[in-house]
Amino acid sequence: MFSVQLLLVLFAFAHSSTTLEPQKCTSPSTLQGKETSFDYERRFEREALWVYDADREAVAWYETVDLNSTRAAYHDIWLWKERAWFRFNIRTRQCTRRELTLPFAILKVPSNAQFIASRYLGSSAAEGENLLVNVWVAQDEDVWSKYNSERVFTDADCLPVYVAKFRPTSVERSTFFNLTRTISRPDLFVPPEECAQ
Repeated sequence: MFSVQLLLVLFAFAHSSTTLEPQKCTSPSTLQGKETSFDYERRFEREALWVYDADREAVAWYETVDLNSTRAAYHDIWLWKERAWFRFNIRTRQCTRRELTLPFAILKVPSNAQFIASRYLGSSAAEGENLLVNVWVAQDEDVWSKYNSERVFTDADCLPVYVAKFRPTSVERSTFFNLTRTISRPDLFVPPEECAQ
C-alpha cells in the first residue's frame, strides 16, 4: 500500500513539474542572425541580416524592404547611447538621422508578459530534431506606438524565435533564425561616411 501511495505522489510531482510556468528570461547580450518581417495590412516585407548588442545598446539591420511593391535596400543602425537612428539607403547613398527617444529595450521576456504555452518546434520523429519554445503575450511600446505583442523564445537559451506586434491598424510578424552569440559583422554598428555630413 505504501509503495502505491509513493508512486502516486511521485507521479503527481512529475506531472506538476512538467506543467510549471517557465521563468521569464533574458537573451544573450550579443546576437547575430537573419530576420524576416511582414505586415500584410501595410504591404510591408523585410529580409535582413540582424545584429544586436546589449552592452553597446545597439541594433542594426542590413535589409531589403518591400513596401507597397516598391523594393529598397537599407542599412538601419539604432544607437541608443547616442540617441541616434541612422537609415542609409544603399542605392541612393542618402542617409537620414532621427533621434531615439525611448530607452533601450534589452531583448527579453517583458516583465508584464503572461505565459501562454510551451511548444516543440520541429519533428519528434528523431531525437534532437525539435526545440522547446515558450509563448508569451505582453503590452509594449516602440518608437511608433504602444502595442500588444506575442513573443516566442527558446526555453534553453532565451533566443528570440518569433515576435508579433498587434497595432490598431496592422500586425507585424518577425521571425528570427540562424542566430549566433558572436557578432562577425561589428561594422554594421558604424554609420556610413554619408551619415556624418
